[in-house]
Amino acid sequence: MNPIAILCIDDDRIMLQALVHQLSTFLNEDVVIEVAESGKEGLEVINELIDDKYTIPVVISDQMMPGMTGVEFAREAHDQFPDLKVILLTGYSKDSIETIESQKNIISTLQKPWEKSELKSILSRFYPMK
Repeated sequence: MNPIAILCIDDDRIMLQALVHQLSTFLNEDVVIEVAESGKEGLEVINELIDDKYTIPVVISDQMMPGMTGVEFAREAHDQFPDLKVILLTGYSKDSIETIESQKNIISTLQKPWEKSELKSILSRFYPMK
């Protein structure tokens, strides 16, 4: 069985650190947590992980980032990796979220600030938990 990774994408380093810390409290120790600061970098990290034989069930991405939004990342990721699922972090209103969730590989949106229990519940369908 291939090792498992999760990728977090956000242009805000403090947000990335907080997300990684939170994930490390409930994901099994054998799940590798990777980070990227842009959608473009995220696609590069995914390619590297796949080359290293990792399985990446889900990516957590911020929606508002310079260069490539989370929705644009999700579309590009779907074109390259059709099985990859995306969770978007957003500050958008509920109406905008419905439009975002219509994308094929976006499985959920979490409004900032999100509830740790909600994130854990979503990820528990894809990752082993402590």
